[in-house]
Amino acid sequence: MWNALANTAAETVLEGVHPEPVLLAVRHRPGTFSESFSFTPEGQQRRPTSDQRSPLRSTVWIFHGDNARYASGVFDTLDAGLAWAAERHVTGILAEYAIGGAYDVAVSEGRFTPSKAHHGTSDHVAAFSPGLRHVHLTRGRQNQ
Repeated sequence: MWNALANTAAETVLEGVHPEPVLLAVRHRPGTFSESFSFTPEGQQRRPTSDQRSPLRSTVWIFHGDNARYASGVFDTLDAGLAWAAERHVTGILAEYAIGGAYDVAVSEGRFTPSKAHHGTSDHVAAFSPGLRHVHLTRGRQNQ
């Protein structure tokens, strides 16, 4: 875990990029290599943005219409969801969800830290938002 530079000469004092070792992620879940990591808060901060990396977790896009009780569409890409919404002229939210429980994924990725007594209760978990990207649509078009 030390962050010393690899090309440091053997006789010199090792000098790292950071003053201390930095733990960015831990692999602890079963599954494919890229889906089994949890990022530390520091690792989450240093992760490249989505346009700089390939996805590290599987996601889907779910459409939930205004005033609808249930979701009415699931898509493997944002573009597929937007095309469907435009064709059907629907109004609602197209939201990205990680595969798995939104609460569990957010906690494991360091995007949410339980800090209150009700965090993690069945009511809290059932109402938890994924906190990922989302698009508001009106009659199939993105709101500006």
